[in-house]
Amino acid sequence: MEINLKYYKIQDAKFGDLIQISTLHKKEFSDHFLGNYSVSLIRDFYVNFLGISIFMVAVNQGVVHGFLLGGNSGKLNQAKSQFLQKNKLHYTIETVLRPQIYWQALNKIKSIYAVNQAKTSELFEVDDRRVRLLSRRSWGHW
Repeated sequence: MEINLKYYKIQDAKFGDLIQISTLHKKEFSDHFLGNYSVSLIRDFYVNFLGISIFMVAVNQGVVHGFLLGGNSGKLNQAKSQFLQKNKLHYTIETVLRPQIYWQALNKIKSIYAVNQAKTSELFEVDDRRVRLLSRRSWGHW
């Protein structure tokens, strides 16, 4: 598979891109856990990754057509934890409105807090085995 990048500007994700990223996430990852939530909650999730991860977008004429998010697992887990701390009420209300994901939500919260019990120094180690990547494309041209 080859992508013709001459149609796209690849750049760091910015706050102003988050609604488009979240809308794209909801469309492309509708069968994943976070895709069950509203675009506004997904935006509140992604804002925590700005500046602490590899977070890039492919843009054509002001429209985000794809994104890539990755980085150190420890820092990514910290961003998830910050999301939960900052958005408890919003996350809880949206989860209550979606009974089909109660158990998934509980397991996600438990796993995030379990990881946060690790030593702080371990969270900032650079270790290739602890790097993760999330990406999905919705390119118009191949």
